[in-house]
Amino acid sequence: MDRRRQSHSYKDVQIAYLLDGLKGVQKLHEKEQLSRDVVQKAIKILNSLGKETENLAQWAKRQFKVKRLGRPAPKIGEQKLYKAQQIKDGGLFLRLPVETLVDAKGMALEVRFEADRIEVRKKS
Repeated sequence: MDRRRQSHSYKDVQIAYLLDGLKGVQKLHEKEQLSRDVVQKAIKILNSLGKETENLAQWAKRQFKVKRLGRPAPKIGEQKLYKAQQIKDGGLFLRLPVETLVDAKGMALEVRFEADRIEVRKKS
């Protein structure tokens, strides 16, 4: 009996999706866990072929959730203590989570510097 580990390729995912839609991919995943990279490659190639993959992409997003690293962002009204950091000979800075203010990279924040505080606001 051959006991080598078998794994599915992105082509297996594509075929399952084209033949039976999301159900086919879910059945494949139940038999043997698919990797996030294999599913993402299948989605990318199906998209390049002009196939609709929105439901597969949503399923993959839920299935392969990336766990956040570090501490959670503070909630509104919560206070936390942060220490100034420095890398080599660079200037001092703070690593502040801004998730409570903005929800996408590139969104603008207004920062006002005063003698004893720094005020950060969402730019409207």
